[in-house]
Amino acid sequence: MKKTIYTLLFITTILFNCSSDDDSNQGDDIPEYRIEFSGEVSTQIDDYNFGVEFISDGTIVSNNTWTGNTTQLISDFKELSGNTIGIKLEVVDFVPDGSNNPLGMRLNSINVKITKLSDDTVLVNEDLEPLFTNTDSRYIATLSYNILSEDLVIEYETDGF
Repeated sequence: MKKTIYTLLFITTILFNCSSDDDSNQGDDIPEYRIEFSGEVSTQIDDYNFGVEFISDGTIVSNNTWTGNTTQLISDFKELSGNTIGIKLEVVDFVPDGSNNPLGMRLNSINVKITKLSDDTVLVNEDLEPLFTNTDSRYIATLSYNILSEDLVIEYETDGF
């Protein structure tokens, strides 16, 4: 009889230790937000090469590039979680003060949208300045949004201005 009680206590202890109500680690990887962008790429001289990075809490989660020589609409999205999420758009391989930079590339009509997935609330719907390469260039645009404080930061990197 004692052996049976000890066996039941042992099994009960294992069951309670294995099935915790603490869900703090569960769902950390479940995306809570959708960040998307769209724009129109074109070139007048050299082929274009534009890239995008999706960022969550300072870590690049995903990236993509577009290369070509015809005008086209481009877009991409990623579902993310984190306290600060963002996107970085750039002219790939651009070197400030470089003499061999491609010329005539443009990324126009850039729109970035961040949506809360649980209720489809649009948190950010922002039009960005175009990216372009010429004698003056705007070659990087970075948008970051802090979910907790609702702070929106947009930064551009330029050359030749």
